[in-house]
Amino acid sequence: MDAAAVPAAEPTRSSVQDHKDHKDHKDQEDHDHDGDGDGDGDGDDDWHITLVMDIPDDLAGPEGQPGSTFETHASDEDFLDLSIEETGYQEPAATAHGIIADTGAELPHPKLSKDAHIVVAAKRSDIGRRRKNNQDSFLVLEDEHVFLVADGMGGYAGGEIASKIAVETIQEAFRESRFDAHVDASLPQPAKELAQAMQAANLAIWDAAVDDPKLEGMGTTLVGARFSLRQRRGYIGHVGDSRCYRLRDGVLEQLTTDHTLGVLGVTGRDAVKLYRAVGIIPEVAMDIVMFVPSDGDTYLLCSDGLTKMVSEDFIRGTLASTDDLEAAAQRLIDMANAAGGKDNVTVVLCRVTGALW
Repeated sequence: MDAAAVPAAEPTRSSVQDHKDHKDHKDQEDHDHDGDGDGDGDGDDDWHITLVMDIPDDLAGPEGQPGSTFETHASDEDFLDLSIEETGYQEPAATAHGIIADTGAELPHPKLSKDAHIVVAAKRSDIGRRRKNNQDSFLVLEDEHVFLVADGMGGYAGGEIASKIAVETIQEAFRESRFDAHVDASLPQPAKELAQAMQAANLAIWDAAVDDPKLEGMGTTLVGARFSLRQRRGYIGHVGDSRCYRLRDGVLEQLTTDHTLGVLGVTGRDAVKLYRAVGIIPEVAMDIVMFVPSDGDTYLLCSDGLTKMVSEDFIRGTLASTDDLEAAAQRLIDMANAAGGKDNVTVVLCRVTGALW
């Protein structure tokens, strides 16, 4: 990934600094072995309270000073009527824009039998012909029906690190069913969990860059599909210019929209630059595409190393001409390299089979 990420709307300084300060505080807590939060290791809660009071001018201190400050040590017994409101740290919250690809995809569906249908997958990743390292990563969780492609960016191996952090964080979220990242969106639960896993990846990349200044600015694209098999629903989480296509009845359809300046009307060299990426700010904006899978559908998740080298007609022909997903994936990789292989290229293919609808 060559294109730099240009956020469409810069985060406020306070949101970025608050997250940095919170992370520094958490790091300090790791060294507070007695657990009382004061860092002295004695295990006792030490209160230090500063009272600032406005007092009459004739009792004030030096000229021009409006009041005086008193310092005291106290315990909770001295403040029976004192209530303390803690505003606290606000975890960065991602935003997710729901997109309906198929009619009714956003609505709940009665659960079907357990073996209603299955998804089989093939995956390939190649360094290409011109790169020194592969900054792409992919994830295939067949038991969880989750598939993912990430295309990293950033110097000092930052892109490779960012895409790896993304897939590892999302894998951990689904394997451990831990979806606690904040996302502002009203979505079906499976879609919300996918968005939460992506925001967790976003924060993990951001935190890694905060810890290591050499990785500042690293990020990654992200396209992930989650199939809710027993409800005949599917969800795509998307940030950047990695894509998801669907082949249905011989017709190839791009289900995602690139987050590049060119889509916004910019022309010239800047058209390929991203205005969204994962990991470059604490709050990521993502698309969540909701769709209804059908028997025989083939879904392609890929990095732009494929789509910049291979035409959509070739992709359609390749997917339509064989039932062997492994062979199809390899043929797409080979064609991208034969066309110049200017970038890393990664392909994940999924096919819906055995549907009982």
